[in-house]
Amino acid sequence: MAKRLKLYAKAGRIIRLLAWISGISVLAIAAAVLVPLIAKPQPAEAGPIAVLMIVLVLIVLFVYFQLTLGGAIKQHKEWGRNVGIGYSVILLFGFPIGTIVGIYVLYCLIKGWDQ
Repeated sequence: MAKRLKLYAKAGRIIRLLAWISGISVLAIAAAVLVPLIAKPQPAEAGPIAVLMIVLVLIVLFVYFQLTLGGAIKQHKEWGRNVGIGYSVILLFGFPIGTIVGIYVLYCLIKGWDQ
């Protein structure tokens, strides 16, 4: 019989899943914006491309943070729990999906950490 996942492992998986969804979404949006800009470059459009690249780098760093955080929670590291609780509180403001995910991750990290 398969072993059931502990609550903190579920929280880590959910955060990592959010990271992958964020990363794939950003790549798709970036491709949709950059392909037309690169295909027909105009001198006046150098500024928006630079701003877009800066935003993409920041989002990639955020996705890396999410993946690292999810891994730390799955490995039962205490700093991962503390940062995960803070991250899930921020998720509560993302109504409606973020609120649901934030509540579940909070539940898993607060109640299920000692399992």
